[in-house]
Amino acid sequence: MGTSASNQGPKNINSLLPPWAPELEDDGADIPEEVLDPLPEDPPPVDEPPPDQPAVPDQPPGEVPAAEPPPAPPSLEWRSPKTLLGKLARSGRTGADASRDIRTIARRFVRAHGRARAATNASRSGTRTARSIGAVLGAIAQRGVAETFRRLGLETYLGQSPRVLLTALAEAIIPNGALAEAAIARAAAVEALVELFKRYDVDGRGAEALNALDSAGIAATMQHFVAAYINGRLVNALSIKIEEEALSAQHAVRLERDIKEFVMQTVRLDFGEQDLARLDWNTPEAAKLVDRIVFDGFRLLEVAR
Repeated sequence: MGTSASNQGPKNINSLLPPWAPELEDDGADIPEEVLDPLPEDPPPVDEPPPDQPAVPDQPPGEVPAAEPPPAPPSLEWRSPKTLLGKLARSGRTGADASRDIRTIARRFVRAHGRARAATNASRSGTRTARSIGAVLGAIAQRGVAETFRRLGLETYLGQSPRVLLTALAEAIIPNGALAEAAIARAAAVEALVELFKRYDVDGRGAEALNALDSAGIAATMQHFVAAYINGRLVNALSIKIEEEALSAQHAVRLERDIKEFVMQTVRLDFGEQDLARLDWNTPEAAKLVDRIVFDGFRLLEVAR
């Protein structure tokens, strides 16, 4: 039952994309603990010594052996969202009935990562991908789609179908990486590009429609990427609990969609007066901006009420 395992990248992105969007490949990469901090399992039981051996071989007869310290329990920070999500999944509640618990789960998820700052620091592929998106979209806004595609070596894709065009653009934007966090960033980037293509009606008007791209369009794409990336991190870390506890596969899918809807509605980023169309995305200023918006995304979940 369920939709995905917690030690793999996201699995349900393809079902959320329009028919012309490229399907994402699953690289099956394991999640290193230092990157995504997956939920710890309960500690294994302490092995009991065989009955014919003393518990402490060197203990003198007649003396009570010193008590061994108990094994360390799993992180209480991680037990909290994991336990609450299990209760929610078993309850069968979805939609508005589940919204309060989902907010609490999201808050505890961020806190289990060491709060928003530590979660942002662990988002290496996420921040790198955000800067790549900003750089390419900024180039399109300044130079036009034809010149930008020429500089990227993608001019042969102009005039082809939106699916082919989006695939080529995604390959140019999204950094390579074998870790699951990189797979989450790739999935979020494709989803954000799909929203960009829909916003400018590339399906109906062709790639030239992107010549109208401006700072507001770049901001909307960046916001969608950050929200989709954070949702990917959240669902990926907790999906094994959904799979184990949900009443049915359909309920598991609905619960994941409810979580995503909450995240996408909660992550509303403020870019201030920054003109994203003219920003040099290779500067420290751009790096600080990306770090801030990713931090703000996690922080909005951390304080959600």
